[in-house]
This record gives sequence, structure tokens and C-alpha cells, in this order.
Amino acid sequence: MIEKTLNLSVIRRQPERFSWGTIVAIHEMGPYVIVASDDTFNRGSSVVTERHYHCYVNGENIGRSAISLDEALVLCMAFNRLGIGTIADYMAKAAFKLLTSS
Repeated sequence: MIEKTLNLSVIRRQPERFSWGTIVAIHEMGPYVIVASDDTFNRGSSVVTERHYHCYVNGENIGRSAISLDEALVLCMAFNRLGIGTIADYMAKAAFKLLTSS
């Protein structure tokens, strides 16, 4: 069995080792890297595939993911500015809600 990891330098070389599903794309924007992956699992009697966007800032996994690329980018920016262990989650969600409300 392949040892899974969230280490960005490893998954760039060996995407099959990514812990949270099958990598679809790796988006790089300055200090932000967002790994898009499909995760397949059983939900009752159905097999479901969901896409998630996993966030890295300055090459470090911030331990957060989002359900859209836009939301992931906002998360990355909040964690880059405010840091881990702060109100970055709350601020990112509030900002994304403002950006997507009509």
C-alpha cells in the first residue's frame, strides 16, 4: 500500500500519494497553492464523488479545504494575512459570503 501524505513537495512529484482523494489539478497563485481533488465514498447505498479544494500557503498545508476554488482562494488569503490559530476561518467565511451574496 502506498503511504499517503499532504506534503506538497511529495504530491507534486507523486500525486497518487495525496491523502484526500484523486488530484484533478494543482492551482498555483503566488504564495497560494490549491489542490483540487475528487473524493469518492459510500453514502448509504450510493457511491458519491465530491470535489474539494485543499489549501496551502507558502508551501504549508493550512489544514483547511473548501468546496469551490473561489472559496479556497479566500481561505488562503485569510490564513496568509491572519495566520493559523486566529480568526482566519471566520473572516474567510464572512468574506466569501459577502462576495457571493446577491
